[in-house]
Order: sequence, then C-alpha cells, then structure tokens
Amino acid sequence: MILHSKSSMTDAYRSLLTPLLSKISGIDEVYLFVSLGKPVESILKEIGFKVERYSFVLKRRLISSSLETPEEIDFTTFDLEKHGETFCKIINSAFAKLAGHFDIDPNWLRSNLSISTVPDSGIQLLYKENEPVGLFFSEINSERLLEIGPLALLPGF
Repeated sequence: MILHSKSSMTDAYRSLLTPLLSKISGIDEVYLFVSLGKPVESILKEIGFKVERYSFVLKRRLISSSLETPEEIDFTTFDLEKHGETFCKIINSAFAKLAGHFDIDPNWLRSNLSISTVPDSGIQLLYKENEPVGLFFSEINSERLLEIGPLALLPGF
C-alpha cells in the first residue's frame, strides 16, 4: 500500500495511518520507506514510528571503468524471455527475509520493465561456473544519471 500526502502536516499523516492501524491488529510491524530528513520523517516519529535502517545514494559521473573477474565468473546481459524466471528466483531468494519484500514473477517483471529506463546491458546476471548466482540492475533516472540497484546474490554466495 502506498500512502502519500501532499501536505507535510502531522494531522494529514495521522488521517492516513489511523484507519490503517485499526485494520492491522494482527500485524506486529509496519514498514514505511521515506526520504531521510524530509518533514515526513519527523511526523512519523511523532506518530510512533522509529527509524530502523537507512539507504544512501552516491551520485557521481563515471568517466570510464573496467572490471577484472575470476575465471569461473561470467556476466550475461539479461533477456526477459530467456532469463525472466532466473531473475525472479534470484530476487525472491536474495530478499526473502528483507522486510517489505514480496515475491515477484515474470509477469510482474515484464510489466515493470515496460515502464523503466534500463539502458542496454543495464541488467546483468552473474554466473559462477555456468550457474546463475546473482544479478545487478541499473536504470537511468530523471536526472540522466545511472542508478544501480538492486544487487542480489543467492543465499550462500
């Protein structure tokens, strides 16, 4: 569920969250993802939420890069028809225990990729000895900068 208020007033968020809280009596935790330092962060603290973790974003312009990988490691450019199931398996396994994760399937993936701005070679599958073990995803944001994430590895790798 996405909750959003154009107002940053505490009462606006209370009016969104109070009806929700009355419906979730059997749920121990509710997670919200908000931008650090925005007015909504202090409002949510007032309502009773606490900060559990942060995400950080690094923005820089990359001029050139190279990557040396061990012999048993290969990267393969993602193809939805060939690798859709593999992508979903890796994401679902890697993030299964992460709060807020929901399992995805190829239909969900297809729908979301159709509205994203993934550059050529922007999704790579990581293979170790010909077995898919991870992936990375990148996308061009509205500022024309490359955003990388998620990075995912199967548990055990």
